[in-house]
Amino acid sequence: MIQFYVKANDQFLDAVCNEVKQFCDSMQMKYAISTFQDDITLQEQCSLLFYELKDKKDISLLENVKYQNEHTEIILMYPDHTYVYDGYALHALGYIDYSNLSEDFQKLYPVLKKVITMAQSMYHYHSGFLNFDIHPMHVLYMESYRHDIYLHTKKMQLKIRGSLRNYVIDHEYLKLIQVHKSYIVNFAYVKEIAGNELILEQNIHIPIGEKYRDTINEAMKAAMK
Repeated sequence: MIQFYVKANDQFLDAVCNEVKQFCDSMQMKYAISTFQDDITLQEQCSLLFYELKDKKDISLLENVKYQNEHTEIILMYPDHTYVYDGYALHALGYIDYSNLSEDFQKLYPVLKKVITMAQSMYHYHSGFLNFDIHPMHVLYMESYRHDIYLHTKKMQLKIRGSLRNYVIDHEYLKLIQVHKSYIVNFAYVKEIAGNELILEQNIHIPIGEKYRDTINEAMKAAMK
C-alpha cells in the first residue's frame, strides 16, 4: 500500500485529495490518504507528500523530512509564485500551481507511476554476511575501487561486488550519471557544479572527469527544464 500525505490550506485540501484519489483509482492500487502534521513520523515504506510551500521556514522542515524519511517523495504546491525558486533546492518530485491544479496533477501521472512501480521493487544487496533492501532512487552516489563498488545513501555505505559500468546500464531509468571513471551520481541530489567537482547534498564533493563534462552539462540542462 502507498501512503499519501497532504498539507494544504482548507480552500484546496479537498481538491488535492480528490486528485490523489482519481490517480490511485486509475492505477487500481491500494492507498491511504492522511493530513500531514509537522511533527508526524512517516512510515518506512514509500510515501508521497503533497506540501503547500508558503513560507521559507517550510524549506528547512521539508529538508528534515527528506533526511529522516528516505522513502518519502515530495511534491510541492504553490498558492502563488513567491517561493518557487526557493523550492528548487528540495529537488522535489514535481510542482503544482493551485491556479492550474488539475492540469499540473495530470502531468505528474507518469512520474508518480514510475515512483510507485520502483517502490514496489526494492533492490536487495549483499554486503559481507548482511543483506539490505534499498530503494534505488535513494542512492546518492557510487564509487568503484578495484573490484568493489561502494554504494552510498544518506544514511549508510555498502560494499558490493560488480562493475560500475554494468550498474549504470542496469539502472539507466534513474538519473544515475557517470561523472568520472570511478564515480556515478544520482543527479537528483546534485546541488551545484563547482569547478572540477559536483557538490551533492550533505556537502559531498565528487570529482568530474574531463571526458564526462558534456554528459554532465546535458544532465544539468535537462534538470533545469
